[in-house]
Amino acid sequence: MPQKPDDFVVTFGTYNVLLPHYAVKWNTPEGIDQYGDCTWEQRCPALRDIITGSWLDMFLFQETASKEMADLHQGDTKKYRCIMAEHTGRSDALAIWYKPWRFQLLFETKIHHTNGHVSLFAKFRHANSGTNFLVGSVHVDYDQTAGAQQLQDIQQFVDKETNPTDFVVIGGDFNRGSSRIPLGDSGFKQATLTDRAPNDKQIDHVWYREAGTGIQEITHRWSDKASQLSANLCAETSRPPSDHNLVVAALQLPVP
Repeated sequence: MPQKPDDFVVTFGTYNVLLPHYAVKWNTPEGIDQYGDCTWEQRCPALRDIITGSWLDMFLFQETASKEMADLHQGDTKKYRCIMAEHTGRSDALAIWYKPWRFQLLFETKIHHTNGHVSLFAKFRHANSGTNFLVGSVHVDYDQTAGAQQLQDIQQFVDKETNPTDFVVIGGDFNRGSSRIPLGDSGFKQATLTDRAPNDKQIDHVWYREAGTGIQEITHRWSDKASQLSANLCAETSRPPSDHNLVVAALQLPVP
């Protein structure tokens, strides 16, 4: 079958889904009811709708855990494969979901940071183009010193693990605005969003680094929809399903 241009479009989304433990601990309105009890059972279907509604090639999750991933990985979302990494100094984990018919997993690994966080990375081969992607899900410490060290660890890892033909995509909760993230110094670009939901914290980002030339960023074709989906309210809670929003990136690879 002839390949189409859309066969060479790759889409990524990063999403902090608000771990129930932290929602209750910090009294986060999006994750508790008026009595302070957890609303995960009500939020989970709404989160799943966001995943299936956007149907991206990969999702990079933060603030999740085994139970929450199992709850989300139901119905159509079971078509995704999942890899996870638990933090050692926190109660949650990171995850990467990917479409196995679009990407072949080559390897996965973790960066263990001194503050008890981990960063989850995996290398994939894109089925249609044969291009290798190093993809990372990260949750950067709110503390400025610890967070800066994490970002330095990530940059050093990426430089070591990639070659000039690898694309790199890093998404996550950076706990800081893009102007305070030094990835641009290593040749990364931040995915350009045409819209962010009114409640967006603007601390969730997707960064990418090109391999060679010819790539075109087309995030605008997905970002408005992602913002709209994130802003949808849970019917039972009348609130968004997370205190973060889905942030996306879309890249058009060169078509042979």
